[in-house]
Formats: sequence, C-alpha cells, structure tokens
Amino acid sequence: MNKNTKQFLKKFKFVRKMHQELIGQYLEERQIGVNIDEITPLKAKQAKFNEQKVRINILVPTLRKNQVFGGISTAIKFFEALCAEGDFNKRIITTDSDVQPEDIEGYMGAHIVSMEKDSKAYFQIVGCNDRGMTDLNVRENDIFIATSWWSAYILKPLITWQNETYGTKHKMIYLIQDYEPGFYPWSSRYLLADSTYGNEVPTIAVFNTSILKEYFSINGYQFDHEFYFEPVLNEALGKHLEEAKKTARKRQLIVYGRPGVDRNCFEIIVGSLRELLHICDEAREWEFLSLGEFHKEIDLGYDKRLVSKGKVTLSEYAKIMSESSVGLSLMNSPHPSYPPLEMSTFGVKTVTNTYANKDLSGFNQNLISVNHCSYENVAKALKDLVSQYSSHSETSRNESYTGKKDPFNGIIKEISELIKNIN
Repeated sequence: MNKNTKQFLKKFKFVRKMHQELIGQYLEERQIGVNIDEITPLKAKQAKFNEQKVRINILVPTLRKNQVFGGISTAIKFFEALCAEGDFNKRIITTDSDVQPEDIEGYMGAHIVSMEKDSKAYFQIVGCNDRGMTDLNVRENDIFIATSWWSAYILKPLITWQNETYGTKHKMIYLIQDYEPGFYPWSSRYLLADSTYGNEVPTIAVFNTSILKEYFSINGYQFDHEFYFEPVLNEALGKHLEEAKKTARKRQLIVYGRPGVDRNCFEIIVGSLRELLHICDEAREWEFLSLGEFHKEIDLGYDKRLVSKGKVTLSEYAKIMSESSVGLSLMNSPHPSYPPLEMSTFGVKTVTNTYANKDLSGFNQNLISVNHCSYENVAKALKDLVSQYSSHSETSRNESYTGKKDPFNGIIKEISELIKNIN
C-alpha cells in the first residue's frame, strides 16, 4: 500500500471501513483453515449414576461397518478383551460420527445412549461427534482408552477434571498403533499429535508391535507403564493357509495400493512397476493387481495395467494371495503393517521397505526389505523375484505369527490388575 493510499484511507473513514471489510471477505473466501475440528474439546460432567464398578471407556473415530477394520478393529478387540478379563462395565465413545442402530449389530448387550443422558446400562455406546453441544457423563471409576492422537488430546483435560473432581489418580490408557505425527509432515497437526506423548496425564502406553515401542524409546519418549503386543495372523485368513499350499501360482504380482494414504507410498509402487517392466522382459507376461483402496486402472506401459480390486473380503483376499507369486507392500512408518506379513505367510514373495529400526527381512523366507526405496531399487528387488517364478511357493509357518491364540501376548491380565490397583 503506497503513501497516497494510506493518507486517503485516513481521511475517509467510511472508505477505510469498506476496505477492511473487503479484505476480510477476501480472506474468508480463501478459506484459511485455523480450526482443527478433531480436537474439539470433550467436556465432562458428574454422572448421576456414579456406580462403584469400574467402567472401561474407549474412544474410536466411528463404528460404521465399512470403516471398522485395521486399527479400529484392533482397538475394539483390545477393549473387549480387557473388559472381559476384569469383568468391567464398558462404554464405546465415537469421536467422529454418530451411532446408528445398524452400527451396533454384533455388540451383544449394547445400548445406544445419547451424550446428554446418563444410563445404568452395563454396555453403552455414545456418539460424541457433536461434543461442542453438551457434556459427557463421567463417573468416578471411569477408565479411558485413547486410540488416536486426537482422542488422547481431548482425553487429557477430561481425565485431569475427573481426578480433580473425584479425588482419583486415574491414568489414561493409550493404544499406540503408529507414530501418528508422521501422518502430517511438518505441520500443526504434527506438533499436536506429538504433544500427546507428553506426561501431563500419567499414561499406560500399549504399543502395536515391539518394533514401534522400540522406535519410541530410541526417540526419547517415556510413559508411566509400557506394554506391547505382536501381530497375529487373522483367524479367518488362517483357515485358508492349508489350501494356499496346494494352489498353483500364476504369473501375477499384487500390491497393497492405497493412493489416499501417503505412508503407503502409492507413487513409488506405480513408479517401481513401470521401471520393472522397463528392465525385465519376463514381467511383461505378468498381471498386476492392486488391493486395499479402489482406484482407476493405471497404465504401466508395455500394454500392462495395474487393475484395482479395492477392499476385498477376507476369503477373496486369501484366494488372490494363494494364486499370486510376487507382492509389493510399502509402509513409510515404524509400524510393520499387516499386508506384507500376510502376503509372505501365504507364500507370496513380497518386497517391503525398511524404516528407522524396522527391518522385516527376518520375518520369514518370503519377505525382502529394501533399504533405499528408489524406483530402481524396488524394481531390481521385484525383478529378482519375477525371475525366480515357480508355480509352487512355500507358505510360512512363523509360529509366533501363525500359531498364537492370544493376540495380546498376555498383557491384558497385567493391565487389568494395574487398573484395579490404580487408586
């Protein structure tokens, strides 16, 4: 703004006011985002029915059936196992969506309770997506489980309020299934997610894999209590493992393709496949399938296309793995992710990536970890596997993965006892 314009605006107040309004409208139209909706506070009020029995509360984003898989599914299994071990009352709280009757099918004995109401029901499901409108009923003996950085963020002040109001010393249980700041590179959400690993509220950290726990330790994070569990093969998939031994392998390469999830590195997957076809004549006789998230077919060159199957049923997933020879599944985080473990167990010779302390090459004989994930390096690893093609491939019986019946490695009993002796 030059000197003459400034003098003009000072002289004519109404013009200055109009100028300010127009600038404000311009900024509003640019839709500058200053609010982070997922951390809208979850405020508490004293419950009318303050029963003495401990109630376990878990916060999950949603219970929509088409979204309850992966991390949410693991969280619900952990919650159910903990409630059963301690004979606790239970409440599921959804942070990002409301709760519909069809969402609670399969949750035996569950009652949908609106956020503003209190209830004596031993198993409640409450939608808190409109949490700015009312407060959540909190009992003296409520114990809370965070399952994401934003649920941990909104729980910390709530648990502080609970301890001050009731004179308790409750700790937050934090189910940590990845290093979540990495989902938001160099940003406000990165810092906010990282802040949840602080010690404002005493925390019982439960890590999904020892690799992830080790990553946190290496980077200086400490919690009051720390537990971990290792992945186990999904029981429904395990039923198809014997059948996979007998199935003839096609010249088929499968990838874990999720274009909408940055940490699964879809661009590297596509670029590596194109490079593979460039350097490997044999690969031009193969078929290429993408599993995980539906996307349009992608031209790979040499008249080959990456065909998306999207999210398939577990039985179809088992069938595709049993028929496939080579796999590619990337995860740019310290969590191993499940697809490379599943693919390699089903006899698919699978390429994945290392990350910090993560190296899955020792998991079984079918898993290859690439240290530096350029298109060329990944393509070379795939070329080696394509050249080894055989219609028969050995499935893996890594007993620590396929033979365990307890998915939580015995830690549920320890955590249950810890809860009972907190105060």
